[in-house]
Amino acid sequence: MKEKCELRRLMKERLKEYDYEALARFSAMLRDSLEAHPFFREAGVVMMYCALPSEPDLRPLMDRWLGRKEILLPVTTEQGLRLKRYEGIGRMRRGRYGIWEPDTDEWWDAPERIDLVVVPGVAFDRAGNRLGHGKAYYDRFLRPLAVRRVGVCFPFQLVDEVPHDDLDCRMDAVLSC
Repeated sequence: MKEKCELRRLMKERLKEYDYEALARFSAMLRDSLEAHPFFREAGVVMMYCALPSEPDLRPLMDRWLGRKEILLPVTTEQGLRLKRYEGIGRMRRGRYGIWEPDTDEWWDAPERIDLVVVPGVAFDRAGNRLGHGKAYYDRFLRPLAVRRVGVCFPFQLVDEVPHDDLDCRMDAVLSC
């Protein structure tokens, strides 16, 4: 879809306008917002993610709740997203696309037990529509699950309207700062 490609290009350009310190401040504000959100507070099993440079960094929040909530991270495989438990930064390695993932052989194969999925994206709108990187990993993973979904993004990634179709999974809430 041409509109999605154009929005991805625009978001890549906007990202260049912010330095590491600004993105780190945004990430800290987002972590606070997420931690205070009722969806997060009520959840016992939370799927989060390890951030790419273009995504809010949630790792300090994961570390703060480690041992009090079951925190799961996605692992990108040829079949799609699979899950592993987050056991701390010392048990991580670089995976596909350079994304950090748990360094364990144990898969967590009970996605129906997830209470909340925190989802990164290239762009979001206030209606909960999300634009990802174009590989549909999250959409395929989320489609069969009845689970709360919270999108998180930097302020410049929140736009008036995200082009979407019937295969795109909508978020229940979008947090920005």
